[in-house]
Amino acid sequence: MGIVEHPGVYGVEKSIRIWKEHMYAPEKIFKQHPLIEKRISELIRMIPRNPFHHHESWNDLYEDFRRQIKNILHIPFFVFRALHAFGNIPVNNANLTSGMEPTLFRLIELLGFSELKVFLDPTPLLQTLQQEIDLQKIFESSIDWHIIAERFEDGQRVVFSNREFSDMDPRLARPLLFQRIASSAALYPFFDMVRMTDKDGQVFHYRDGDVADPVPISEAFNAGCDTVFLFLNTLETYSIPTNVIEAILEHHIIVNRGLIHERIKSAQRRAKREGKNFFVSRPKSLPPDIGLLSISKQAIETLEAQETESMTNYLQNLDAHNLRFCDDIQ
Repeated sequence: MGIVEHPGVYGVEKSIRIWKEHMYAPEKIFKQHPLIEKRISELIRMIPRNPFHHHESWNDLYEDFRRQIKNILHIPFFVFRALHAFGNIPVNNANLTSGMEPTLFRLIELLGFSELKVFLDPTPLLQTLQQEIDLQKIFESSIDWHIIAERFEDGQRVVFSNREFSDMDPRLARPLLFQRIASSAALYPFFDMVRMTDKDGQVFHYRDGDVADPVPISEAFNAGCDTVFLFLNTLETYSIPTNVIEAILEHHIIVNRGLIHERIKSAQRRAKREGKNFFVSRPKSLPPDIGLLSISKQAIETLEAQETESMTNYLQNLDAHNLRFCDDIQ
């Protein structure tokens, strides 16, 4: 967004500055969903406190005593319902997986999370973008900026643009553009989908376009670009996961890797057929402290130094990397 706002070196420098100052810790990007915070606070309050700690007044002592009695009474009911849920798990190993599902759903309901739709709230990230980016300059930019999202109701890829608001009052256009920006970052179910109304008055929900198309190369060709750069943030190899979360994410990466490879093959054929320049760049390595939704300051510094050197070498021998002139990818 910084480059679209300020095409050129200043835009690149601004984008890097925002990255360094605002994207280096999880709490800078997201916070827990309010429902999770509420339920955790309620569970913590159920833990009995030492009744002999200092109280400011007799009324404070009475309220503390009354609250502890109430929470203590809740504990047997909670334990009973939890044991009842676990008591329904079949002992037959063949049915253990299927039998666990209703048990887990009961526990989720018991803990008060049955209404939970997403885990995280991206408000910190969105507030940073609102404070740092001048949307009016996005409208007026010399760059045609396409924003990719997926329409949840039918799974279709949807392309928004900073040009679609050119004839609209900026005061009305800014929140609409920001909605589209938020939808392209709505990595569901981590972040909630964005609800928008189309020009026909129909309401749809939009999420991160990576779900529908992780590498929308065809969009760049269709827009009339003569030279297309594809910057990937994944490695060609993968690591053995060490926990359940890593296993889920690694599975997603492995599935996407095959799709990305096929899209690059198809794009290379099109580049040769239409005389387009096509380049693909990916990191040689990634720091261990970089995650799906967070990155440390040390990782940012490592990546900046690593990629600056890598891209310098890449650009010095650019023709050798042009897939238009390379052998067909198998």
